[in-house]
Amino acid sequence: MISISVVLFNNSKLEVETFINEAFKNKKIKQIIFIDNSKTRSFEYDSFANKKLVFIKTRSNLGYGKGHNLALKKILFNEDIKYHLIANLDIVFDYKIFDRLANFMDSNPEFGLISPHICNTDGSSQKLTKLLPTIFDFARRLFRLDVFFRSADSRYVLERFAEKDVIFTPFISGCFMFLRKEYLTDVGTFDEKFFMYGEDIDFSRRFSERGINAYITDIEVKHTYGKAYTKSIKMLFIQTYNILRYFCKWGIFVDKNRKKINKKYMTMNEKESVE
Repeated sequence: MISISVVLFNNSKLEVETFINEAFKNKKIKQIIFIDNSKTRSFEYDSFANKKLVFIKTRSNLGYGKGHNLALKKILFNEDIKYHLIANLDIVFDYKIFDRLANFMDSNPEFGLISPHICNTDGSSQKLTKLLPTIFDFARRLFRLDVFFRSADSRYVLERFAEKDVIFTPFISGCFMFLRKEYLTDVGTFDEKFFMYGEDIDFSRRFSERGINAYITDIEVKHTYGKAYTKSIKMLFIQTYNILRYFCKWGIFVDKNRKKINKKYMTMNEKESVE
């Protein structure tokens, strides 16, 4: 069975209702946990009369990772749950993908964290397959210098493997993380030092060492990618601060383990796709 967690922040009842209605079309969904980081309620939770729904009101903005941790700790010892999905509310999906993702994990027990192909609403790829970043990768993208370093960016997003059915990637975006619950015992939950941004790199990095991370490119979801940091000085500061925290944790200029992990995943991508 599958559980899902979603962090809310000033979302409407209609957005939540749309997500719930599609997810519960799939019989594998055991529980959906909403962590509401909004200062005030936008709607009454009791209006959703479903025992499979859990609403946690935090009364303050805990941040993305710390919010999801409330759900992860809740399902950790639930023997009925085999897989868990960490997702954004702005993901548009077809309920049938849960069968395909679960079947893939059932057939490939060495995989711990996977994601479908994440597309924009117009169907174009968001190119979220990535290696673990260097400080230069972050700076290049922050200052929008990709056009001047096309080769480096192409390698970073694993562009030459884009046609593969399975792309091995140590970095899975936090907008859609489908994980094997039993791995949490070894990997742990999100590092709560990160408020927002950087927590998904750190989390998926730890998963990449425990098992295998991958994007399953023939399964697709759409994501309304807001890029809030490009529209707000405050969000840009939050992103930069938390990404720098990531590099301070693992190594700003020297990170030997990053090189080892990235080399491992590049080598796997050179081989044939998983069946």
